[in-house]
Amino acid sequence: MKLQRTFILTLVCLFTLGLGIVSATEPEKIYPSPVRDVMATTGEIIAVDGDKVTVKGDGNYPVATVIVTDKTLLIDGKDGDLKGDRALKKGRKVTAYYSSKMTRSYPPQAEGFAIVFGKNNEKQGKYMHVEKVTPSENGESVRLLNSNRDIIVTVSKDVYEDYQNIKEGDRIMAWYSIMTMSLPGQTNATKVIVLP
Repeated sequence: MKLQRTFILTLVCLFTLGLGIVSATEPEKIYPSPVRDVMATTGEIIAVDGDKVTVKGDGNYPVATVIVTDKTLLIDGKDGDLKGDRALKKGRKVTAYYSSKMTRSYPPQAEGFAIVFGKNNEKQGKYMHVEKVTPSENGESVRLLNSNRDIIVTVSKDVYEDYQNIKEGDRIMAWYSIMTMSLPGQTNATKVIVLP
């Protein structure tokens, strides 16, 4: 009986110590898991009805109706210039960025963050919300984690002179080409515009 008690006590101690070692070696989570904050559909405008623009193509939803408000930005995808309401025409190639808070209708309807005009390719800027800004160790650049937590864009002073003034919550257009296949994907910006 005494031998069994000693054996069980020894096993409990070893098990407890083993858990401490395992939990101590678990890597610290640097970035939170990806989320869907900014949704996107890339394709063609198939309908414009007042303040509602319906886009059909590829993305989070194959067809989505974006509600254009005074906060929705209409942006040229090549140079980042802002456009007026007249640019919203049936047949135009766009990428619509919209809220994940949407109706359960078909097509789903959501408030639009931005509508970027032009064919979606590597020459087109990508719209994003900045969730986290991390300055580099040498102070020559900042790393921006988007609000979907799936892309980190490095912005240097050569690309955007006021890179140190980019802050959490900013809306930006970023141009980049090559991205790592890690999660979050990492890339270096070739051009950045901080949007109003």
